[in-house]
Amino acid sequence: MKKILFATTILFTLLASPAAWADEGLWLPSQIEGQVRQMRAKGFRLSADALYNESKPSLSDAVVLFDGGCTGAIVSDQGLLLTNHHCGYDAIADHSSVEHDYLRNGFWAASQAEELPNPKLEVRILVRMENVTEAVLAGHRQIVLERATENGRYKADIKPLYYGNEHWLWVYEVFTDVRLVAAPPSSIGKFGGDTDNWMWPRHTGDFSVFRIYAATDGSNRPADYSPRNLPYRPKRFFTVSTGGLKEGDFTLVYGFPGTTRQYVISDEVRYITERSNPMKIHIRTGRLDGIRAQIESSPAQRIQLASLQASIANGWKKWQGESWGLERRGTIAHKQIYEERFRHWASTRPEYKHLLDSLSAAYSRNVDRLFWGELQNETKGVTRFPGTFASVGDVVRWYTPYMKALREFDPERRFYPDANLTLRISYGTVEGYDEDGMRHTPFTDLDGVMAKDNPAIYDYDIPTRLRELYATKDYGRWAIAGANGEPTVPVCFLASNHTSGGNSGSPVLNGRGELIGLNFDRTWLSTMSDVEFDPEFCRNISVDIRYVLFVIEKVGGADWLLDEMRISAHRFA
Repeated sequence: MKKILFATTILFTLLASPAAWADEGLWLPSQIEGQVRQMRAKGFRLSADALYNESKPSLSDAVVLFDGGCTGAIVSDQGLLLTNHHCGYDAIADHSSVEHDYLRNGFWAASQAEELPNPKLEVRILVRMENVTEAVLAGHRQIVLERATENGRYKADIKPLYYGNEHWLWVYEVFTDVRLVAAPPSSIGKFGGDTDNWMWPRHTGDFSVFRIYAATDGSNRPADYSPRNLPYRPKRFFTVSTGGLKEGDFTLVYGFPGTTRQYVISDEVRYITERSNPMKIHIRTGRLDGIRAQIESSPAQRIQLASLQASIANGWKKWQGESWGLERRGTIAHKQIYEERFRHWASTRPEYKHLLDSLSAAYSRNVDRLFWGELQNETKGVTRFPGTFASVGDVVRWYTPYMKALREFDPERRFYPDANLTLRISYGTVEGYDEDGMRHTPFTDLDGVMAKDNPAIYDYDIPTRLRELYATKDYGRWAIAGANGEPTVPVCFLASNHTSGGNSGSPVLNGRGELIGLNFDRTWLSTMSDVEFDPEFCRNISVDIRYVLFVIEKVGGADWLLDEMRISAHRFA
């Protein structure tokens, strides 16, 4: 009994302590000033203004919302943009055919004249963000939006944060002439396929290259596609750092995370692990079996269904890891203890006294509606970020005052808003993790790629050119010393940044704000971070920018793209 009480006391302390959240957080750029002290302790060397500033260029100007669900990084003064291969997958597939199979063979434009237009693709660049809670609650939402668009020049959106306790305006410049510049073969860009997805160690060169174009009149404003359009001139673009990484180095992820649910009650976590995720996994297992049979029937079917298969499989595997991680962490128990502390605090406050009970009872009444709504969406295949309570009004209605009360109850806790596909900053360090007595180191290299190489398996059948480079060790300036002392090339790395869906393609920066990689995944246990961030296990996975440049130069022969970039070989420490 004493042991149980002692353990519970420790858990209370952890839940109440700001230090318990470690590198957790998906911070609005306008909130980052409050985090700079912690960031500096980890190696950040810039000011908050360098990350976001409405009155002058800042690094936020080099980050784009890519194709409505990913992130991209601008890396040249001519609008050159890097994102993930899986983010550009639809565009690559649209240009592919049996005769020109860019998914299998890759695509490398030899000049701007060979870049391929994508009519369905857009990127958004944030112009400004503003807290407009007072105006929205006063009924002036539409007026705020109309003024923000400046007669159609910009697109504007107002999104609720903290379950509607705050409302923020987001103003974007939207570019619709975005052209495919380069993509590695899928056996590099999607190396490991569904088998390696959400796993570590990882050896995926998950990148693709696009370019933003602006109007022909030199105004640098968005315009519909025209062959006479001019490359976009960004306010800022990222310097690329090739100086190398070591464990413990500071990392910052700048991007558009999609959906998190950090403040939900224990009842919802139970629903996720016991009903929602198992149902969705079961449905998608059947869908994937059918798609695999079609894909194996012909190369044309493989090209046509490749994007759909990847999308379905991504969520299918993610939900398995999420449930496992939440159960292993004991998230339901954590939240129940936290809720009991809140209940005790609220018992002396009439306005909050019955709040948690009311929220739980609204939840109980609507859980079947939620379940069948999710089931219907999932079987139709239209849910991009499934599993939220957005459609269940009674539950959301009670979450709004609950969120308000939580911020009063726990003033020392650093409350960041849940992700909702708006621009966020997260920070951490290059860091491995321990699992079941095994140490997972934070780096992989080309030797690991070659160890998995298998011409008999599509996802592991690397290009002949890469085999040739490995045989001759022709790595040029991208060579590093491997574990055996022989030269190799860095491929991927782990860090402790909090990320979510939508962070795919996000620039990963060092303490000086230079680009060191592109975020593309999390480890399997880390998928739980949409609901609870576990600093012991939650790690994001990024492709090392040196591998990106190595593949562009040595595999694709597209040296001209590197000439556009500002590359710094100086080691940042």
